[in-house]
Amino acid sequence: MEEAMKVPIQFGFGNLKLKSAEAFTEAKNIPSVNLLLKLGFENTGKKYGKYSIFRLLQPY
Repeated sequence: MEEAMKVPIQFGFGNLKLKSAEAFTEAKNIPSVNLLLKLGFENTGKKYGKYSIFRLLQPY
């Protein structure tokens, strides 16, 4: 799963010249949280309803 997630991240930062990317997941969804952290996302400490917000500023 991790490798499959790298493709859209590389496209976004490379081709689209994004400066950052955000992801939302429930804090209790530990596999999703761990995947985001492994991909380099940081927990912003902010919430959107029941979802935690993660941000990636620089891809791996």
